[in-house]
Amino acid sequence: MIRAVLTRFENGDLYSCALSGHSGFAPAGQDIVCAAASILVRTALDVLHAQSGIELKTDIPGRGELSFTVEKKEGGGSGILSYTADFLQSGLLSLQADYPPYISVCVNRADVHDD
Repeated sequence: MIRAVLTRFENGDLYSCALSGHSGFAPAGQDIVCAAASILVRTALDVLHAQSGIELKTDIPGRGELSFTVEKKEGGGSGILSYTADFLQSGLLSLQADYPPYISVCVNRADVHDD
């Protein structure tokens, strides 16, 4: 099972996202659940990398593991962080609704936000 953990600040901005595990829906290379979860997170990373005022700390310790944390710099826009969090939350929860035995999604709230 894939475990997805999305953490948002109280204002809705994205703080972090982590995926770990394998869904087991199909063999490696044919697993649509793994592919869908991966492309959601990779697209979010690509969008955020292109933004000024945002620093990403990514960690890819091994196959089936990916996490990142967002650090907003002075002048970094909250709009894109909120939108990206909405995108990830909607996409991952939709995937969980369609394939509940293969992906588990947890949405958390971060304690602090340094605006």
